[in-house]
Amino acid sequence: MAAKKTRKKKATAKKAAPKKSPARKKGASATQDVVQLQKQELAKLKNVALEAAEVLEKATTVHEASVEAAKEKLRTAKEKYATAIVPYRDACRKAKVTCEFGGGRAGDVSAQVRFDVKKVKGGVDVTVHGKPKTTEKITAATLEASTMKASKAYCDKHIGPVSKVGKKFGSLYNRIRAVLAA
Repeated sequence: MAAKKTRKKKATAKKAAPKKSPARKKGASATQDVVQLQKQELAKLKNVALEAAEVLEKATTVHEASVEAAKEKLRTAKEKYATAIVPYRDACRKAKVTCEFGGGRAGDVSAQVRFDVKKVKGGVDVTVHGKPKTTEKITAATLEASTMKASKAYCDKHIGPVSKVGKKFGSLYNRIRAVLAA
Protein backbone atom coordinates (compact mmCIF):
# COMPACT_ATOMS: atom_id res chain seq x y z
CA MET A 1 0.00 0.00 0.00
CA ALA A 2 2.76 2.36 0.71
CA ALA A 3 4.08 1.88 -2.79
CA LYS A 4 0.79 2.93 -4.34
CA LYS A 5 0.71 6.22 -2.45
CA THR A 6 4.13 7.24 -3.70
CA ARG A 7 3.13 6.60 -7.29
CA LYS A 8 0.11 8.86 -6.92
CA LYS A 9 2.27 11.66 -5.54
CA LYS A 10 4.60 11.39 -8.51
CA ALA A 11 1.70 11.53 -10.92
CA THR A 12 0.24 14.65 -9.32
CA ALA A 13 3.64 16.30 -9.30
CA LYS A 14 3.87 15.93 -13.08
CA LYS A 15 0.43 17.49 -13.55
CA ALA A 16 1.30 20.55 -11.42
CA ALA A 17 4.35 21.53 -13.56
CA PRO A 18 3.80 24.81 -15.47
CA LYS A 19 3.15 24.61 -19.18
CA LYS A 20 5.05 26.62 -21.78
CA SER A 21 3.19 29.67 -23.08
CA PRO A 22 1.64 29.11 -26.49
CA ALA A 23 3.01 32.46 -27.87
CA ARG A 24 6.61 31.32 -27.75
CA LYS A 25 7.89 29.36 -30.66
CA LYS A 26 9.95 26.34 -30.22
CA GLY A 27 13.60 27.38 -29.64
CA ALA A 28 12.85 31.14 -29.22
CA SER A 29 14.21 32.77 -26.09
CA ALA A 30 12.82 35.67 -24.06
CA THR A 31 15.69 37.99 -25.09
CA GLN A 32 14.87 37.49 -28.76
CA ASP A 33 11.29 38.59 -28.07
CA VAL A 34 12.54 41.73 -26.30
CA VAL A 35 14.92 42.50 -29.15
CA GLN A 36 12.09 42.09 -31.67
CA LEU A 37 9.88 44.47 -29.68
CA GLN A 38 12.69 47.02 -29.46
CA LYS A 39 13.21 46.86 -33.23
CA GLN A 40 9.51 47.43 -33.83
CA GLU A 41 9.45 50.39 -31.44
CA LEU A 42 12.57 51.85 -33.07
CA ALA A 43 11.00 51.46 -36.50
CA LYS A 44 7.84 53.28 -35.33
CA LEU A 45 9.87 56.10 -33.76
CA LYS A 46 12.04 56.37 -36.87
CA ASN A 47 8.94 56.71 -39.05
CA VAL A 48 7.58 59.45 -36.79
CA ALA A 49 10.95 61.27 -36.95
CA LEU A 50 11.10 60.95 -40.76
CA GLU A 51 7.58 62.36 -41.08
CA ALA A 52 8.50 65.28 -38.82
CA ALA A 53 11.65 65.92 -40.88
CA GLU A 54 9.56 66.01 -44.05
CA VAL A 55 7.13 68.49 -42.51
CA LEU A 56 10.02 70.65 -41.32
CA GLU A 57 11.65 70.62 -44.75
CA LYS A 58 8.38 71.62 -46.43
CA ALA A 59 7.83 74.41 -43.91
CA THR A 60 11.38 75.68 -44.42
CA THR A 61 10.95 75.69 -48.17
CA VAL A 62 7.65 77.59 -47.90
CA HIS A 63 9.22 80.08 -45.46
CA GLU A 64 12.23 80.70 -47.70
CA ALA A 65 9.97 81.20 -50.70
CA SER A 66 7.78 83.65 -48.82
CA VAL A 67 10.81 85.59 -47.56
CA GLU A 68 12.18 85.84 -51.10
CA ALA A 69 8.77 86.94 -52.37
CA ALA A 70 8.55 89.60 -49.63
CA LYS A 71 12.05 90.86 -50.45
CA GLU A 72 11.17 91.08 -54.12
CA LYS A 73 7.96 92.98 -53.29
CA LEU A 74 9.90 95.40 -51.11
CA ARG A 75 12.54 95.88 -53.81
CA THR A 76 9.95 96.72 -56.47
CA ALA A 77 8.08 99.04 -54.10
CA LYS A 78 11.30 100.94 -53.35
CA GLU A 79 12.04 101.26 -57.06
CA LYS A 80 8.53 102.58 -57.76
CA TYR A 81 8.82 105.04 -54.87
CA ALA A 82 12.22 106.27 -56.06
CA THR A 83 11.00 106.81 -59.62
CA ALA A 84 7.81 108.55 -58.45
CA ILE A 85 9.44 110.85 -55.91
CA VAL A 86 12.19 112.32 -58.11
CA PRO A 87 9.90 114.47 -60.31
CA TYR A 88 8.05 115.73 -57.23
CA ARG A 89 11.27 116.75 -55.49
CA ASP A 90 12.47 118.53 -58.62
CA ALA A 91 9.17 120.40 -58.87
CA CYS A 92 9.42 121.40 -55.19
CA ARG A 93 12.95 122.73 -55.74
CA LYS A 94 11.86 124.77 -58.76
CA ALA A 95 8.90 126.17 -56.85
CA LYS A 96 11.21 126.85 -53.87
CA VAL A 97 8.91 124.86 -51.59
CA THR A 98 10.15 122.44 -49.00
CA CYS A 99 9.51 118.84 -49.94
CA GLU A 100 7.96 116.69 -47.21
CA PHE A 101 9.54 113.56 -48.63
CA GLY A 102 13.05 113.13 -47.31
CA GLY A 103 15.39 110.56 -48.57
CA GLY A 104 18.93 109.73 -49.32
CA ARG A 105 21.74 110.72 -47.08
CA ALA A 106 21.41 113.82 -44.96
CA GLY A 107 23.94 116.57 -45.52
CA ASP A 108 26.98 116.89 -43.30
CA VAL A 109 26.57 118.90 -40.14
CA SER A 110 29.62 120.93 -41.08
CA ALA A 111 32.53 120.84 -43.44
CA GLN A 112 35.37 118.41 -42.89
CA VAL A 113 38.10 119.74 -40.62
CA ARG A 114 41.75 118.68 -40.38
CA PHE A 115 44.10 119.60 -37.61
CA ASP A 116 47.85 120.30 -37.72
CA VAL A 117 49.43 119.19 -34.47
CA LYS A 118 53.12 119.70 -33.66
CA LYS A 119 54.95 118.66 -30.53
CA VAL A 120 56.77 121.59 -28.95
CA LYS A 121 58.57 122.16 -25.66
CA GLY A 122 55.99 122.24 -22.88
CA GLY A 123 53.00 120.90 -24.89
CA VAL A 124 51.63 120.86 -28.44
CA ASP A 125 50.76 123.49 -31.02
CA VAL A 126 47.36 122.93 -32.66
CA THR A 127 46.08 124.65 -35.80
CA VAL A 128 43.00 124.10 -37.93
CA HIS A 129 44.47 123.18 -41.32
CA GLY A 130 44.41 126.21 -43.62
CA LYS A 131 43.55 128.72 -40.86
CA PRO A 132 46.78 130.00 -39.29
CA LYS A 133 44.90 132.39 -36.98
CA THR A 134 43.66 129.37 -35.02
CA THR A 135 47.12 128.34 -33.79
CA GLU A 136 47.12 127.70 -30.08
CA LYS A 137 49.51 126.04 -27.66
CA ILE A 138 48.03 123.43 -25.33
CA THR A 139 50.29 122.92 -22.35
CA ALA A 140 51.54 119.54 -21.15
CA ALA A 141 49.83 120.05 -17.79
CA THR A 142 46.46 120.56 -19.52
CA LEU A 143 47.03 117.46 -21.66
CA GLU A 144 47.97 115.39 -18.61
CA ALA A 145 44.80 116.48 -16.83
CA SER A 146 42.54 115.50 -19.76
CA THR A 147 43.45 115.39 -23.43
CA MET A 148 39.79 114.99 -24.38
CA LYS A 149 38.69 118.07 -22.44
CA ALA A 150 41.55 120.10 -23.93
CA SER A 151 40.64 119.08 -27.49
CA LYS A 152 36.94 119.81 -26.84
CA ALA A 153 37.75 123.27 -25.46
CA TYR A 154 39.94 124.06 -28.51
CA CYS A 155 37.21 122.94 -30.94
CA ASP A 156 34.51 124.90 -29.11
CA LYS A 157 36.65 128.02 -29.31
CA HIS A 158 37.89 127.78 -32.94
CA ILE A 159 35.30 125.69 -34.81
CA GLY A 160 32.04 125.96 -32.92
CA PRO A 161 29.83 124.14 -30.43
CA VAL A 162 29.21 120.41 -30.75
CA SER A 163 25.51 121.00 -31.42
CA LYS A 164 26.35 122.85 -34.64
CA VAL A 165 29.56 121.23 -35.94
CA GLY A 166 29.45 117.75 -34.47
CA LYS A 167 32.14 115.94 -32.53
CA LYS A 168 35.19 117.27 -34.35
CA PHE A 169 37.16 117.21 -31.10
CA GLY A 170 37.44 113.41 -31.38
CA SER A 171 39.60 113.80 -34.45
CA LEU A 172 41.78 116.36 -32.69
CA TYR A 173 42.07 114.09 -29.65
CA ASN A 174 43.34 111.22 -31.83
CA ARG A 175 45.86 113.53 -33.56
CA ILE A 176 47.23 114.78 -30.25
CA ARG A 177 47.61 111.24 -28.91
CA ALA A 178 49.42 110.14 -32.06
CA VAL A 179 51.85 113.08 -31.89
CA LEU A 180 52.56 112.53 -28.20
CA ALA A 181 53.15 108.80 -28.75
CA ALA A 182 55.65 109.42 -31.57
